[in-house]
Parts: sequence; structure tokens; C-alpha cells
Amino acid sequence: MADQQKYLEISSLISQELIPKIKELITERKDPNIQFLVEQSYSFPLEQKDEFEQKLTISAMEYPQSRELIFDLFYSAVLVSALNAPLTYTLAEACTGIILGLKQKPNFDISSAASSLESKIMTEIQKSQTVEQIVAWLNLLNAMEQRLNYDITASKQLAEIVLTDIQWGKISYDDPKLVVENLTDSIKLEGFGYDMSVLKKILSDNALEILEKNVEEGKDNDEVTRINMKPLLGALRGGNLSEHQQERLKIYTEKFGGFDNLVVPDVKVDIDIIPPRPLSPVDEEINRSSAIQYDERDPIYTYQTSGRYSVAVFRGSILRSKGRLNVAIKRYSSTQRENIEKFNEEGEMLKKLSGLNVKCFLKYYGHFIEKIEEKYMLFIVMEFCERDLMQEITKRKEEERPFTEEELRDNIYELLNGFSSLEQIKIVHRDIKPHNIFIGQDGMKIGDFNIAKSQTEVTTRTVSERMLQGTQGYFSPEIEESIRTKVKAKIHPWKSDVYSLGLTFLQMITFKSVSTYNARGSAEALAEELDKLQYEWLKVMLQNMLRADYRERRSFKKLMAFVPADRTMLDD
Repeated sequence: MADQQKYLEISSLISQELIPKIKELITERKDPNIQFLVEQSYSFPLEQKDEFEQKLTISAMEYPQSRELIFDLFYSAVLVSALNAPLTYTLAEACTGIILGLKQKPNFDISSAASSLESKIMTEIQKSQTVEQIVAWLNLLNAMEQRLNYDITASKQLAEIVLTDIQWGKISYDDPKLVVENLTDSIKLEGFGYDMSVLKKILSDNALEILEKNVEEGKDNDEVTRINMKPLLGALRGGNLSEHQQERLKIYTEKFGGFDNLVVPDVKVDIDIIPPRPLSPVDEEINRSSAIQYDERDPIYTYQTSGRYSVAVFRGSILRSKGRLNVAIKRYSSTQRENIEKFNEEGEMLKKLSGLNVKCFLKYYGHFIEKIEEKYMLFIVMEFCERDLMQEITKRKEEERPFTEEELRDNIYELLNGFSSLEQIKIVHRDIKPHNIFIGQDGMKIGDFNIAKSQTEVTTRTVSERMLQGTQGYFSPEIEESIRTKVKAKIHPWKSDVYSLGLTFLQMITFKSVSTYNARGSAEALAEELDKLQYEWLKVMLQNMLRADYRERRSFKKLMAFVPADRTMLDD
């Protein structure tokens, strides 16, 4: 608790306001994530920040009125821990955003936190070895000055001292490349308001002496020397030259056959420090049928059970601030409310997943039950996708247009990341196949969670046609065998999903049916098919997904390591 004394304002906000209120909040129902946050308020493990933020987003959904309070504690805890940890640029940028977000809190004064952050930045500036490192810190300090209205004079003065040492230490009387580098850095630093005139004068004199020496030695006709001198001639045009020196520069430029323009990147940038906000599934959930438009006569898909309920999917639209938005509307209908209430879980699951900020989950816009005439109807409103992966495979097969390696890399990585996120929050999909993966505007999307379940442990049970939910042809071998023999089988839920996804990937790559590769005796045929694959990383990855023994299959998270790092879609 001694560290609290360093950051009195943050500690006061945490101990006097946030923790007492949150403890009241979780008295009746102790959420493990919020409980962990309370316990780790002064020593939060920063390496868990991003993953924990997603978990906390889900937990906070149970306390909608206290969402802001929970995240105030989270960001305060991150800030305290960050100010006690070795500083990186990314961490410093995050701290600045958090301070900005907490600035308006009634019990919080930014001065102590900002001062502590500046002190740590000054330590990093003192350790800097290059101009580029200091320029990065100066940009962040400028953002602090502008957004936090914080005086950074002391830091800029320290940076000037360190920069002077670095640049004077690099002065050269015979290396044209080093002179060009120093002149370029000097021009950069003028953008931060530093007076570089004395150093630029010395560097310009050195540059002219180098040029004069090469002329005296008759090297102005040597092609290699001419090439090496042209950048120096270009750099001198931005130096501090007297009239006499400018005349000499003109002569040398003619002798060496011209100059190369000096390119000085605009290193002074405006960093947009944005206060962090808790991830939010939607700004306003759709909760009534009058808020959606769709043509009941034109469903995309319909299914009627034996009298209990029917389900249909429509293309529709909802009104948003930027205009109407196309959506998919899934509608369950029944004369008995209890027949459709069980599908509420599907809507809740989509809501959770949409809040995870993982690209391959469908955006969720709301779900609700209404009685319309004599029927109860459950509406689930979500992101609309033009087609599913099975339709995409069929189309590409007809066009003889296989997925490129780049497309495979990007989409496979995103899907593995999505299913890894499901595993982290203990959700088993149970019906992975190309028909349940959709093609969205920004990549592939995991859909159809109507039989997905929260799962906490490996289960052992008798699996039969009646009990089983999913699609034959994409089952794992252990499920397929249980159906065939009606014998109890030990089913690892996520490892079964791994196998189903492996078959889906294989069909996506080969355009061939995979329905026989989960049956007894298919190992040899499957191995032959994998050996034909063009890309080695795909072959190895699928070998680790499609093992007959579920204990030998890799987890979704570990499978991500098989995908090459050169991906184009991940940072869109």
C-alpha cells in the first residue's frame, strides 16, 4: 500500500469512492471478474489488461446502471499499476488517455498522475540513445500539453540537453552520411521549437570541407563519389549558410552533377489521445417490432417443426443516426410462449459476443418477444451478410477461383481467434460447418448460435441421434462413433469443435465434400488429402486439428500460431 502515497488523487478515487460503491454492488451476487478487480486495484497485472477488459465487458452487462463505475475502477487500477511499472511508449500513451478520461471525475485531480507520468517519461528520455526515440516521447508530451493542459517545460528542457549530447557526439568531419543524418535531425527538431542554428552552422561547415576535400583530390569526376556527395549537397540547402558559402555550394553542385533532395519526414504529429471507453455492443438496442422493417412474404430461410414453433430469417432494416442499416432478422414463432423463450439464450449470447470487439462475430442490435395477433414471436436483430461460406465455396468452385493464400491466412486466423474467444468465455458452438459461417463486408463471421451452450467442463454422456444437436458430416469422430454404436463417449466439447472447424477449413481449401473424413477407417484417405495441400502451414495446422484422438488436437489458441504472420486484414 506504500505505492498509494505516490498517487494520492488516484488512490483517493479508488479507495474512497469506487471500491465502496462496487462492494455494495456485488454483495448479493459476486462476479469473479469484478471481485478480482477489487482485490487487484493497486497491483493490477498489466499483461492481462486487454484480455481482462473483454471479460469485464461481459460482467458489466449484468450491472448496466453501474457500468461506468466498474470501468472507472478498472482504468484507475491500470493507471496506478502502470505508473509503478517499467514504462513503454504504448503504456504511456494508454496512461495519458486514462488520465484524460478520469479528468472530469469530482474526486480526481490530474496533477499528481500527470506529474508521475511525466517523471517516468523524463527517465526514459535520459536513457534514449537516438533522436528518433526522443522525438516519439516529445510527440506524446505535446499531446499531454494540449489535451491535459499540462506544462511540459521541464521535460522539453531535459530533452534538449540529451539531444545536444547525442548530436554533438555524432559530429563527423569526414563521413558524409553522418553529416546528412545530423543535418536531417536538426531540421526535424526545429519543428519542436528548438534552436538548432549553432549546430547547423557547424555541420554546414563540415559538409563544405568534405566537398572541398573531394574536389581537391579530383574525386568530383569519380562516379561513386558523385553519388555519395549528392545527398550531402541536398542537405546543405537546408543548412545555415553565409552568402560566400552559398556560392561555394553552387560551384560544388555543378562539379558533382546536381544534388539529391533532402527528405525530412514530418515527425511532429498530433497524437489523438482518446479516453478509453468500455466496449459496448450497441448504442441503443432494438426492443420492439415497430423499430424494424422487413417483408414477411419474402423470407431468406424458413423451418417448421412438428407444430411447436417455426423459424424464419428475413432481410430487413433499422433506423440509425447515419440512416437506415440493413440487418438480418431471425424470428421464432409459436402459439405458446414457452416454446420460443428458450431461444432467448441465443440473443443473449450474440449480445455478449458482439461486446467482445472481435471482428468475426456478428454485430448484435437487439432481441425481444412480442405477441402479434395469436402468436408469440421472438425477434433477434443482427448484422446482415449476403451469403454463407457454403454458398461462397459453391460459387468459387463453379468459377474455378480458389481462395488465395492471403485470403486463407486472413480468414483462418480471424476464425481461429473467434473460436478461441468462445473457448475463453466457456461457450461451445456445437454446429460448426460452412453453412454457419457468413461472409460479411469485413470478413467471415461466426453465426447460428441457437444450439451453442455455455460449458464449464468435459462431459461424459450417451450421445444419440435424439439427443445430439449439430450436423452429421461435420461431427468429430468420437461423436460420430457414439451415434453409430449408441455407446457412452467422453466428449471434450471444444476439441470436438476444433475437428468440425478443421473439416470446414479443408472443404474451404479443396472445394470437396468432407462428410466421410470423420468415420471409422477414414484416417488414410484423410492423410492423403492433407498431403496434397499446396501450403505447408495449412497441412501442419490441419493435421493438428483433424487427429482422431481428441487429446492430441491443439486448442484454438495454439492453432493460431500455425498461421503465418504476414496477414493483411487483422489491423483494418
